[in-house]
Amino acid sequence: MTLPTLFRRRPTATPTPVQRARRYFARLIWLSLALSIIGNALHNIASIAVSLPVQVVLSIIPPILLALLIHGLSHLAAAQLGGALYNCAAGAVAVLAAGAGVVSFVTLQSLALMPYQAAGSVHGGWPEGWAFLLPVLLDVPVVVATAVLVSIDRAAMRTAGATVTDDAHQADALAPEGAGDGADPAPGDARPIDGTAPASDPDTGASVSAPGPHQLVTSGDALADALTPEVVHPSDAPDAEPRTTDFDVVRDGAPEPHQGDALASLAEALVRAGRTTADPETVHIVLMRTVSGASSRRVAEEVDGLSYSAVQRIVRAAREMGELPTVDSASTPMRLVG
Repeated sequence: MTLPTLFRRRPTATPTPVQRARRYFARLIWLSLALSIIGNALHNIASIAVSLPVQVVLSIIPPILLALLIHGLSHLAAAQLGGALYNCAAGAVAVLAAGAGVVSFVTLQSLALMPYQAAGSVHGGWPEGWAFLLPVLLDVPVVVATAVLVSIDRAAMRTAGATVTDDAHQADALAPEGAGDGADPAPGDARPIDGTAPASDPDTGASVSAPGPHQLVTSGDALADALTPEVVHPSDAPDAEPRTTDFDVVRDGAPEPHQGDALASLAEALVRAGRTTADPETVHIVLMRTVSGASSRRVAEEVDGLSYSAVQRIVRAAREMGELPTVDSASTPMRLVG
């Protein structure tokens, strides 16, 4: 028996660091607001306000809020929310730490001086000249740990920014020469091929019917046709009319069928080795487009679900595991097979 749809638990996506930070600080706001409301309400009830439990709660709230704010700084660092926002949060933590430190110092110093009863006799507290050591020993580690945590968070954000910059530089260095954003036409972009007279195919010697002037051929069609075996259709009849529309386009240097199989095997090897989290089919497409001369930025725009840095990691891993030839799409000639 299945539960109604209303009572089924819907699967939820894993929250991002930004969403976690937002939820954390939203809950902290409501907690602080509730404590403030309760404190203002208790102020009007003298019998409750002076009771021992209330005094205990009031003395422990500032350190608890300080700990929650310090923990919130790690959420900001994980979400890489630096700049003015992080500085403002760090400043608020510093102010609250100063206030909580003063309250804690006075309370702990009084506790050290307070006499205590043991074994039926009353003993004096710490000597007055040494009483300050108790709050110092208990509160100074909080200050030191907070400063270290802020420094670690800032270093983590600087490292993340440097990693993004290094990936961009490596992407420019690994991009095929001449395969910039303007060098490789997107699929569907038309490229004119001039030709007015029939030519002879250099491999088979068969007659090739060339299209008319400025016949438009897309680079996407050229790549798709390059992956199928080349079929030549010679004209047997001497009086046959020239064929000007039915032709196959092959880009010299584009992946041949045997290269496509090799790239498919390389894509599966990359996925098995854990070099990428993408599926083998997507990795195969990335390798095919890279070999055909497309830049990584162009491939990232064409393939859904992959970022520019993810494409760069796939290309870099492929070059480390095997030979990955590249083709300059701007200078690669096209030939027509009738």
